[in-house]
Amino acid sequence: MGSFHCAGMCGPIAIALRLHGNRLPQKIYAGVLYNLGRTLTYGVMGAVFGLLGQGVKMIGFQQKVSIIMGAIMILSVFFPSLFKNQYRLDKSWTSLVGKLKSSIARMFAVLGTLYMLMFGLGTIPMMLAIAIAGNILSAAARRKINKLLPFLFVIVGVFFIMRGLSLGIPFLSPPSLETNMLFLIRMI
Repeated sequence: MGSFHCAGMCGPIAIALRLHGNRLPQKIYAGVLYNLGRTLTYGVMGAVFGLLGQGVKMIGFQQKVSIIMGAIMILSVFFPSLFKNQYRLDKSWTSLVGKLKSSIARMFAVLGTLYMLMFGLGTIPMMLAIAIAGNILSAAARRKINKLLPFLFVIVGVFFIMRGLSLGIPFLSPPSLETNMLFLIRMI
């Protein structure tokens, strides 16, 4: 069921993905490798956030991240030059990242990793099918889809912001845990 969410959210990216090879079996192989790499990345993210979740109360944190990520997605469409060459690290930063990595290596978040690995494996069939379909489409169809991508990024960015605002809209912008707690206290 999570694959449908991925199809809507990441489907345009999968369609734009250029798979190596001229024949269908080569494209399937390339797509499987890409999706296994994506799943492994999910597992690493699960370990990191599993560790963070053990030591930090994240009430409200997800909403803030959702709003920030939505804003970044929208800004990246309207101001792409702001995001070019922004990922250079100086030596002091890389030293800090190295210390963080070694401390994470000492603690391993098994449940977070397993959850994200299972999530990634569950999305492989849908994402692989979308990537292969995108490679079978004609160049003209891919160009039309690529023209839609900025609009889709803005729409997803707006959804992220709405989700972070906790407006109380079921499935789109659910209320935060704090809002639910306040509601329950008022009911009592």
